[in-house]
Amino acid sequence: MQLQCFHNLLLQQHKAKTAICVLLFDLTEEWDKLQENAESPSTLVTGVVVARTEFIEQNPQAVEDFLKHYQESVDYVNKNVNEGAALVGKYDIVTEAVAQKAIPECNITFISGNEMKEKNFPAIFPY
Repeated sequence: MQLQCFHNLLLQQHKAKTAICVLLFDLTEEWDKLQENAESPSTLVTGVVVARTEFIEQNPQAVEDFLKHYQESVDYVNKNVNEGAALVGKYDIVTEAVAQKAIPECNITFISGNEMKEKNFPAIFPY
């Protein structure tokens, strides 16, 4: 599974817990421009989940459940930006105000299976 979830954002937090969030440029868009003439174009991925082959084989239901919940989480935050931002603030990742501005620009996606292969992600090497 691949999770693409970050554009280049400048985040500043001030002592008063106010924040400025400025989109400098869209990394996905810039990557795609670089791939236009590539022999084997690829997709920019900035977040991934990695598991050992042995673990996946020994725990197929746990892996399936995790991926299901992961996808639900991605869908939830994209459909419920305010609630997702509140959770980000609650867990002190960044302030809620920053998250509210950032989430819509983050291109948070869930990509797995054949879709991942179609996007020409690098091969997965088992350990």
